[in-house]
Amino acid sequence: MTYKSLNLPLDPIKNTFNIDYIQADFISNNIYHSGLDKVGYIQVDPNVILKEEIIDTFTSINLKLSSVIIFIVPLPRNNALMHSDVESIRHVAWKKVICSVNWELTSNVQPKFSWYQTTKEAIMPAKESLLRTDITLFGIHYGKRRQPGVDPDKDTLIDTVSTSTGVFLVRTDIPHIVEIADEQPKFRYALSARFENRFKSWDDAVEIFQPLIK
Repeated sequence: MTYKSLNLPLDPIKNTFNIDYIQADFISNNIYHSGLDKVGYIQVDPNVILKEEIIDTFTSINLKLSSVIIFIVPLPRNNALMHSDVESIRHVAWKKVICSVNWELTSNVQPKFSWYQTTKEAIMPAKESLLRTDITLFGIHYGKRRQPGVDPDKDTLIDTVSTSTGVFLVRTDIPHIVEIADEQPKFRYALSARFENRFKSWDDAVEIFQPLIK
């Protein structure tokens, strides 16, 4: 299995955090970096955005947060981008990201998170993206950079889940895609917690998260 449902509060964000500024930063981010890999997210300090009880819960099982990613996705999103996650290490090299903990923040949307096996060539992010100081998370793309959609001749579905039903530990080091057929509201927001822990594998991550798994 490529996901696990977790026993965590459905609302992870501090009451004092104003999420409204995120969209403006998102637009600025994509315009400023239009010559590099565009991204649909903002990276935030976990201590700024997450409730203390969430941080304390992770700390209790020896998990150390590295960052929080807020995804901002225009709707609908029926032809999304297949990718696997990598992060820059000190802005000099790429390392695969094994997993994340994800919350849906927009009500009344039905995201479908799916994982695939693919025969398409894996294409790394642009080397220049390693130097970006605003974010460290990027994606390996397949076939060519920013090629949306799934090819039924080259991509085989492994697993799928609707992430609107709770909080999930999801596997991010293999090809995956998030599709949303809903046309309203204008944007879908989601929160993804990332960790400093160097998980050896997906199975290693599941073992560490076991106390939180339903």
